[in-house]
Amino acid sequence: MKSSLKILSILILTGSLSATALADATETPVVNFSMEDNNAYGFFSQAEFSNTWSNNNAAAFLLGFGANQFRIGVDWAHAFNAQQRLNIGIEHLGQNSNFAFSTGVDHKYIGQNAIGSTYQYLVNDSVLKDIDLSGYYAVAQDVSFTPIFANNAWNIRDVTGANSGGLSAGGHVQFWHSGWLGLALDYDNVYFPMHYEAPQGSSGFGFTASWVQLLSSNTAFMLSAAPHEPYQVYEASLNWLAHQTTHGQLAFGVYGEHLNSRLLPVSSQNILGLNLTYNWGAVTPQSAATLYNPVAHDLLAWTQNLPSQLPGVFAVRDQSWR
Repeated sequence: MKSSLKILSILILTGSLSATALADATETPVVNFSMEDNNAYGFFSQAEFSNTWSNNNAAAFLLGFGANQFRIGVDWAHAFNAQQRLNIGIEHLGQNSNFAFSTGVDHKYIGQNAIGSTYQYLVNDSVLKDIDLSGYYAVAQDVSFTPIFANNAWNIRDVTGANSGGLSAGGHVQFWHSGWLGLALDYDNVYFPMHYEAPQGSSGFGFTASWVQLLSSNTAFMLSAAPHEPYQVYEASLNWLAHQTTHGQLAFGVYGEHLNSRLLPVSSQNILGLNLTYNWGAVTPQSAATLYNPVAHDLLAWTQNLPSQLPGVFAVRDQSWR
């Protein structure tokens, strides 16, 4: 999904509260690497590389794979001026999932393609820091299994992928010096155009709330809750800036996530992970308030927030007897 845990780790490395939203052409590339264990899909590792190519353009490339998952994505961001910017991301997510048919459980790799975009307006205010508007659209593939003959009939076994989309509007506020709060109103719609069984899906409003708190000059934790109508995600992370010189910056993070959704092949998932972020080259040391600020005024840091990331592949069993 669009993980704010990873983004916090990246912000630790790149800095965020500059006087302008435009990128510095001398900024150095950032690499983020994460490893996690999912109780449903097993081990998964992911790497993301991001860099600027002009004062107002930046891009990120993501590649992740594991025993039962594969993810690849690209994000491009453009700053129109010091306060307004837009990013567009696309991704492919594949998961090897189990599906329970009347004649037994079978599994297959299901792919899902998504596109998303976020517009951000940076507010020059002591409390309100930014306004964000975003949306996404995703399509998961349909697949067919070999029919099975049982009880004098054929069990036709298909999996139907969802057409899903959503909109979000929100922002961040800072009421005290060492902490930030985020809140967004979300609308999601997930629909399965079934071939055999009755159509199903879910749509409605939800919200996303987050809290980032400095613990010291080089550590911070984050809590996030996203009770959306089609799915619910709860996250927590602890991040540590381990090494910072003019030659590079190194940070580590640990995170946990709980995911619920009756529309995913596995309705309840628990994830534990570690991430490492490195920014090499000439790096100017930053203050703690800059390093951990969740509002990424730095274009390069903001680019790594892929707006097309979803928590899983939306696919359900679709069967009949003939």
